Amino acid sequence: MADDMKNNFGENLEDLMGLLKEMNDQIDSFDKDGGKKAEAKAALTTIFGALFQTAAEKRAESEGMEFTPPAEMIHIEDTEKFFEEHFDGETFVWHEIISDVVHIDVHVIKPTEDRPFYVLYTTGMSDLPMTFDGGLSEEFKEKHAYAELMMFLPPYWKADDESFKDDKWYWPVRAIKESARYPHLCETWIGHGHDI
Repeated sequence: MADDMKNNFGENLEDLMGLLKEMNDQIDSFDKDGGKKAEAKAALTTIFGALFQTAAEKRAESEGMEFTPPAEMIHIEDTEKFFEEHFDGETFVWHEIISDVVHIDVHVIKPTEDRPFYVLYTTGMSDLPMTFDGGLSEEFKEKHAYAELMMFLPPYWKADDESFKDDKWYWPVRAIKESARYPHLCETWIGHGHDI
């Protein structure tokens, strides 16, 4: 992940990523209270996300690349509430650092005894409506314009920072993020039965 970002956006992001990792390590070393540590890391991710986004936009502009700032996140609370009502279990979020068109986060709900599998779902895909071709009814378009994606992973799946450095474990996160952004980049739609 880090190498992809460095290759795409240059050395300034490598410096920012190094600083973010160093600060995360410092939080780990001095804060033994899990709740406060999680709050500190979430705030740090938000701050550095804004810095990464700005650096990416400047880099794209300097190289003549097209870059569209992400849409406002408007459905995240409703989406999170839906999944909380239907799936219990500890949840964490893989926050997207650099976003183009829509900001896609991947939420991970850990397996439980009653539900022995991971649940992954996106937020951000539904911040913009999908684009439909002419052969569909207005009722269908209205009902299906906004969507999020979800997937299940077996309980043995390694879903932690260290494991996600290896594409063997990270590829489902990349796949769901790319699939969620696809209809907005390609001005199309995806729904039940589609493959990409």
